Amino acid sequence: MTDERPYDPNTDGCTGWFDGDWKDCCAEHDFYYVNDVGVTTREADRTLRKCIQSKGGAVHYVMGWVMWAGVRLYSKNIRGRRAMRWFD
Repeated sequence: MTDERPYDPNTDGCTGWFDGDWKDCCAEHDFYYVNDVGVTTREADRTLRKCIQSKGGAVHYVMGWVMWAGVRLYSKNIRGRRAMRWFD
């Protein structure tokens, strides 16, 4: 992963969740899930958690873990898909 965060303006943000001030983290996560850039779902999920937690404070620390748990569970339903509806 690079220092420059990938972002697709067509993302729906935090799918199934409110965007908060971490929509950029969700957009990066979506990018990794959809594009074949050599990032596993596990790495993408970890990056999402760390990105949210990097915003600082207890709320972001907890929300990082909550979102991480959600995507780890939800990703089992979409793993292997090459495209998601908001990128069509």
